[in-house]
Amino acid sequence: MTNEETVVPPPVFQDRKTLLVVFGILHIFLGAVCALLAPIALVGLIISKYTPTNTAAPMSITMMLTSVFFYILLAVWFIWMGIGSIKARRWARALILVSSWLWLVIGIIMTVFMLFYLPNMFGNLPQTNQMPQAFFIVMKIFMALLIFFLYIVIPGTFVLVYRGENIKRTCEFWDRQVRWTDKCPLPVLALVLFFGMGAFSFLLMLFYKGLFPFFGTLVQGLPGIAIVLALAILFGYISRGMYRLDIKAWWIALIAIVLIGASAVVTFLQISVWDLYAAMGYSVQQIELIKQYGFPNNMFKIFSGLWAIPIAAYLLFTRKYFVKTKP
Repeated sequence: MTNEETVVPPPVFQDRKTLLVVFGILHIFLGAVCALLAPIALVGLIISKYTPTNTAAPMSITMMLTSVFFYILLAVWFIWMGIGSIKARRWARALILVSSWLWLVIGIIMTVFMLFYLPNMFGNLPQTNQMPQAFFIVMKIFMALLIFFLYIVIPGTFVLVYRGENIKRTCEFWDRQVRWTDKCPLPVLALVLFFGMGAFSFLLMLFYKGLFPFFGTLVQGLPGIAIVLALAILFGYISRGMYRLDIKAWWIALIAIVLIGASAVVTFLQISVWDLYAAMGYSVQQIELIKQYGFPNNMFKIFSGLWAIPIAAYLLFTRKYFVKTKP
């Protein structure tokens, strides 16, 4: 009888645990930055209240509270995902991947929009004749690079890293338990996350008294609150149904996206974006400042409903994952 040591065969993949830890730390860093932005927004609110209105455009409480709430949600998300990535959890890899795809797609749309905005940026400012032209050129280049980095480079890097087969195998090796994200195809999980985020977004509209563009008019007050609450519940139902691969939820989602997109297009073809800003609580000084920065009002009308086209196309792409609900 020989005393041969039992040799454990190595994994048939390249262990990327170190890479997961590095990018997990990066997520936590992004969460910390968002957490710092929340109190900064509160400080800005306090300062604006003591700033004379004839020297600066005062910020509204509604806008600042919405920003604070948004930064807090982002901080919780990034820190949660970072911890999951460090621990090589399956759910973290799936959620980071689908959220990064959403982030990247939104970033591409915003980048295209900014391509139309940047050439006219600073064009109507009174200080233009007093400041060197090179200053505004540098500012435009800086803004373009910042947008490209935040909305293309960062999410694109996350997609490239977390979609790798070795990353997937590493998470499966270190996390043997079947997670809830494993029970839903990743393309559909992106829809689950999207409509879940949409439900929270509609709840945020309560800060603006339920402001909603409804087929040619801006609804606000009790009717607007009723609409955004109904849409928040509807999107929550869609998100839950998407996870269960319910064909009814898929059809409701497609119809809802088409109607909401059409409502936005009809509304902003008749109503100026400045009316929207005024209804959101922007002061006259703020609206005039936005106009001076060269915000493309006509381009906004086009983009107000253009977002619905890629979402509807993606829904049609995911149709193959949904089956009729059995009785």
